[in-house]
Amino acid sequence: MRIAPEGRPWIAGALVFTVLAWWAAGIWIALVFVLAAGFFANFFRDPVRTPAGEGLVAPADGKVVRADDGRVDIFMNVLDVHVIRAPAAGRILSMRHVPGRFGHAEREPASLHNERLEIVLATEQGEIRLHLIAGLVARRIVPYVAVGDRVERAARIGIILFGSRVDCFFPENWKTQVAEGAHVRAGESVIASLEKAGDDNA
Repeated sequence: MRIAPEGRPWIAGALVFTVLAWWAAGIWIALVFVLAAGFFANFFRDPVRTPAGEGLVAPADGKVVRADDGRVDIFMNVLDVHVIRAPAAGRILSMRHVPGRFGHAEREPASLHNERLEIVLATEQGEIRLHLIAGLVARRIVPYVAVGDRVERAARIGIILFGSRVDCFFPENWKTQVAEGAHVRAGESVIASLEKAGDDNA
């Protein structure tokens, strides 16, 4: 299993403390750090993902907490993969850091009040906006891309550390394909499909 680079210091640190604890305090204290290393390895896992079909893919793993026309919001708990992926191929048009609070990311006010990184992706079908939102525990949003970069569909574009949310906004010519409460997988689950001319008259 691939581990995101940001996780390697956390895992290494936990393993170092495991050895020190075993030597100084015994096996039971060392076990706490073994469990911590396992938690970090699970949290920072970065599995290979392949889109399940045509359309916009989920930018994040997690629970869909809002699914409207032109918008899908996904909440990630600490057990979800936290590597963020591009919902479509395109070019990074802009990136903006917005300071804010660190409230519970599953709740709707987080979209407006929490600290976030806003990314605009220019695609052949229009602009897609992603808001990478810090949560109650999250304190760091790490982008893997810069303005002007071209990205492929489902490519890794960043990571949010320790619980967070991603709001995805897309043009009206895309039809939402997921419902609130569904669990999606970044780079794999299709969250919206492109409407074809004449669909409304079918």
